[in-house]
Amino acid sequence: MIIREIGQEDLAPVVAIEEHQMEDGWSGGMLAPELAMAGSICLLAEENGQVIGYIFCRCVAGEAEVLRLGVVGSHRRQGIGDRLLAAALQRLDRHGTVACFLEVRRSNAGARRLYGGHGFVDVGLRRHYYRSPVEDGLIMCRR
Repeated sequence: MIIREIGQEDLAPVVAIEEHQMEDGWSGGMLAPELAMAGSICLLAEENGQVIGYIFCRCVAGEAEVLRLGVVGSHRRQGIGDRLLAAALQRLDRHGTVACFLEVRRSNAGARRLYGGHGFVDVGLRRHYYRSPVEDGLIMCRR
C-alpha cells in the first residue's frame, strides 16, 4: 500500500467511496476545491492501483480540521485509516499546526478509538449535527 497526494484524476474513485460508504457523502463538486485550496492536505491510500482510502484536511492560521476520512468497506479495520491519519497529521505538524479538530458521530466507537489513539480528545458536542440518521457530533481536538 502506498499513501500519496490526491490528484484531480483520483476524484472519481474517492467520490465512489463517499457515495457508497459514507452516510453523508460529499460530491465531487464539494471535494474538488479542496485539492487546490492553500493549506489543504489531501491524501489517498492505494493498493494494486486501486484507491482504498483517503483523507482531506485543511489548515488555516495554525489550526487544522480533518474534513473527510474514508476507507473502502472491505479494507476497514486493517490500519489504513490509522496510516492515513498519521501521514496527514505529520504533514500538518510540519506546517506548524497547533491544533487539529474534527467531528465524529457519537455512535462511531471505532473512529473515536482511532482518533483517540492519535491524541484527539472530546472537547464539545454539536447537537443533531448529522443527518440520515440524525445524530449528535462529537468535536474532538488534538493539540
